[in-house]
Amino acid sequence: MDSSTKNTTFTYSDTNVGKTKKFFNEKGLGISSFGFIGNFLGESGLDPTKVNLAEKKRSNKYGAGIYQISNERKLAWEKKHGKKFETASLEEQLDSAWEEAQQRPVLMRELSRIDRDYNAGYLDRDDAIRQATSAVLLGFENGSNNKMLTPQGFDLVYLKNKLNRQSYQ
Repeated sequence: MDSSTKNTTFTYSDTNVGKTKKFFNEKGLGISSFGFIGNFLGESGLDPTKVNLAEKKRSNKYGAGIYQISNERKLAWEKKHGKKFETASLEEQLDSAWEEAQQRPVLMRELSRIDRDYNAGYLDRDDAIRQATSAVLLGFENGSNNKMLTPQGFDLVYLKNKLNRQSYQ
């Protein structure tokens, strides 16, 4: 071990995953917090500076940040805060995600149910995380304020997006 690394300490809480878990736990989520973590890892690797370069080439409504916020939601956030979303800190982006999640009561009820069922022993860890990840995918990433996207609707959205992407090639 060279001298530059021998005094370095790495802890889980120092990572973006650890910080995100702590953030959602402090907001009252339990195991369901992994739903957000899983989706954010898939969207951006939990990198606040991540931008969707393919979308950016076509428009100023490109996905950015840990949850690839885009379109009118992204533009409204940027107008309110006076900066690009991808320049916001992890904490600012988590606050934004939480604010959006609070506007989706169906999602929040589902995440609460998952936490309750897990704590009562009705769900094991893997099932709880799987359900939470699906809930965030269908209720946050692709849902609306009053409903969660159905798996069939999800398939249609992504089929349409795939066909649209192919038309650009």
